[in-house]
Amino acid sequence: MSEDSSGVARRPADEAPAPLDPEDVRRRSARVRRWQNLGALVALVLAVAIFVLPLLVLDPGESDGPTKRGRAAAPEPTGEPRTSWETAIDADFPLDLALPVPARGQQPTPSPTARGAGLADWDLCGTRGFGEGVESRLGVRSRGDARELVTLEDDTAAGELVDRIGEAADGCDSVAVADRDLGDEALDLAGPRTLSQLVRVGNAVLVLQRTGTWSSGEAAAVGLDQMAAIAAPLADELCGYALHPC
Repeated sequence: MSEDSSGVARRPADEAPAPLDPEDVRRRSARVRRWQNLGALVALVLAVAIFVLPLLVLDPGESDGPTKRGRAAAPEPTGEPRTSWETAIDADFPLDLALPVPARGQQPTPSPTARGAGLADWDLCGTRGFGEGVESRLGVRSRGDARELVTLEDDTAAGELVDRIGEAADGCDSVAVADRDLGDEALDLAGPRTLSQLVRVGNAVLVLQRTGTWSSGEAAAVGLDQMAAIAAPLADELCGYALHPC
């Protein structure tokens, strides 16, 4: 070992470094682990503060996440309970929403005189008269899809219409009937060549109909789900006919 001009001892270049004391190595390793653990803890606290806490304090009313059937939650009606019922149908109601484009000609326009789903002409195992009590209507039809919107005197009369149709369909062995969670109440009717969906909101009844062939009950169920994807936003548009209008 030699000294430089400053008096500091120098180790020769070819001299091996002195081995570290095992106890000193353990202390250094323990310090490193403590710093690593502290860093991980700080990162976890920051992640909770940034991502989790805002979710915990979020007002449920501010969420617009999906609800059942994957559609956004409709706003709750805020109007006072009505004392009289609206029966006039706005000619601009979007009854032709996502209606298939006809092979030829122009897209049909909904009108009070269009046949639509032909609700008044329905014959369910000999039961007719489903047009009785209708105050106003709007219809449209294109290719195998038909739509119809009717209003009745009040929500009781509209509910009775849906009940009559459901009871008549129950008496048909060839028609399967099921409830659906749409509007105030809704029904699915699956016949051998026709799928129908009825949705009541207040004193208004929306009817969607599709003709075709379905290879199985499962295929018919898929067709009805597809119809419900159209009926859902249309039902939201009917909130003006609800007990608590929007």
